Amino acid sequence: MQVRGQTYKDIIAGGEYSFEVRLSVVTSESPLTVRIFGMDELFSMSSDVKAFVEEPEIGGVYSATMEFSLLGDGAEIPRMARCTPQFRVTDGTDYSNWLNKGTFYIDSRTVSESPGGITVFNAFCYDVMSLANKLYNNSTLIWPAKDTDILQEICGLLGVIRDVRYGDYIDQGYMLGEPEGEATIRDYLSYIGVMYGGCWIMSDAGLLQFIPMDPAGMSPDPVTITEEMVTTVESSPGLARFTGVKVYTSEDKYIFSGTDETNCLEAYCPFATQEIVDRLYSIADQIYYKSFTASGVWADPAVEIGDQIDTQMTAMFSGRVYSRKITFNQGMTMELSAPGSKDVDHEFYYTPPETDRTETAIGGLTSAVENLGVRNLIINTKNPDASQQANWPRLYEQLDNTRNSGWTASAAEHGIRMTKGSSTQTTLALQMGGTSPGSSTASMNGLTAGQTYTMAYGFKYLVLPEDTDTTYARWRLIYYTENISGASARSQLLNRVTVRRDTETFQNVKFTFTVPEDAVVCALYFNFCDSTDTNIPNATFRSTDYFEFSNMILTEGYVAPNWIPAPEDGVADTSETVATSGTAETFDLPTSGVYLLTVNRMNSTSTTYDGAWLVSVGTSSHVFQLANGSNGPTPSVSGHTLSVTTSSANQRITITKLG
Repeated sequence: MQVRGQTYKDIIAGGEYSFEVRLSVVTSESPLTVRIFGMDELFSMSSDVKAFVEEPEIGGVYSATMEFSLLGDGAEIPRMARCTPQFRVTDGTDYSNWLNKGTFYIDSRTVSESPGGITVFNAFCYDVMSLANKLYNNSTLIWPAKDTDILQEICGLLGVIRDVRYGDYIDQGYMLGEPEGEATIRDYLSYIGVMYGGCWIMSDAGLLQFIPMDPAGMSPDPVTITEEMVTTVESSPGLARFTGVKVYTSEDKYIFSGTDETNCLEAYCPFATQEIVDRLYSIADQIYYKSFTASGVWADPAVEIGDQIDTQMTAMFSGRVYSRKITFNQGMTMELSAPGSKDVDHEFYYTPPETDRTETAIGGLTSAVENLGVRNLIINTKNPDASQQANWPRLYEQLDNTRNSGWTASAAEHGIRMTKGSSTQTTLALQMGGTSPGSSTASMNGLTAGQTYTMAYGFKYLVLPEDTDTTYARWRLIYYTENISGASARSQLLNRVTVRRDTETFQNVKFTFTVPEDAVVCALYFNFCDSTDTNIPNATFRSTDYFEFSNMILTEGYVAPNWIPAPEDGVADTSETVATSGTAETFDLPTSGVYLLTVNRMNSTSTTYDGAWLVSVGTSSHVFQLANGSNGPTPSVSGHTLSVTTSSANQRITITKLG
């Protein structure tokens, strides 16, 4: 049960009460600005959280969902807004404090209009557990690592803290090996969940909470349910006791403990040992699981996943709550259940990690992340102009020009190539944003103090000193807390990865960081270091050494979508002169919108225009002719690719993005 104040308990004990609900939406993270939507603005609001979906499970990692509809078009609600449903109890005279029922982030939204002309904003949200599906590739631990250390790091990566309940339950100090390949944060939470026989959820307070299946781990504060509090109850016979535990360590290998394999609790954990599985069987042997679904429950909505049911009803309805759906209204009606098949002897089939089990485990995101309205905050991530540092990759509001790194930017097949230059005075390899406090151009360069960001990119290294096979590449945030000349710089390590000389493949890198609240000037700073975190001077590298970024993207929030260009990187005033006729040219128009295409011929004395067209790029792309002379080409567009075949010598093709 959630922690409730005495006023709350007294009102509930009085028997005559109702609930008030509201939705708290963060409209700005810095400065923190919150908009409250009350019952007069909410049409509907509900949430759904569960420890597992269908049957008793260990190792589950599930994301809760919440959806709401409110009056208006939601224009004041930003993309991926943080939303918290809240409630309080009142007897008409006294009011309790507001209680949170989870923290969620908007994933998808629609706006509809009723026949009466009322505009309604609808949103579907997930909690932060959905972010656990990102790669676990930026660990700073020394591997193999202890379970509690891994959990502490995962909490940092997700931006949460652990729930203290059952905090001493994870006490064996199990060691897990280093993440490899496509291993995700969710995978490692699942492995630890399997080792201790339980699942992971986000609690109502927004904390990472472990839900043990161990009967000895029953919550000490049971939920009282009487017959008058329930509309319907469905139940099934209790499942047969487990005769064994089978933990797969690979697709075809497992460790078994028990009397026989006729009714096994099955799970997957590559780091399981016989000792771990024996301990799990000692827990599973005590489990007597009986599924139920109680609908229309009018009980204390402070109930949480893992709470024990205390009821005066028949044996149909007993056990623990493993799934909870709440409708936020004056009655706060709920559906409480312990999910399960009605087949007494149904087996628990093993699902190998390479299947789509993850989709179910994190709630199955219904909207592609790139549709969440985020923008790439890095400009010039494709085709940088090597001769002008102002056209190198930079933050989108960068004002000053203090990025002299001793490396030279150029376009590469996959994005950006940085090649060792002549300078030997600095250890900097790439800097985005200037760090000149006190100047007229000093700024945050598009970043916001207190805001969380995620960077992702592919990285290929050919930059190692001669006779060196391994070093480290790191990102730091250089920032100042005073915008005055001579202020002391501060540094925050954002990410450090191992660098190996590799001429063929890209390494995928992704990390999340939060800009300090007191930052007033900042920049992102990339360079190389050794195992002691000591800078490697640029003079150490050879003139032929280089590194490449591909598909670099920096976005607000905890999730980086598939690569998209910054809005400023759309084709704008891009021109190309073609010396001969009959040449076929193609242009990539990376962002949807409307472009103006003009074709003209130029010589030393005059300019002749041969045509103009509007090019619409989007889901369905078209070319609209405005004017076409005798030497005008016939352009065509397919998707984001514009094709133009010249029809005369010295024709210049100019493409300008209009919007």
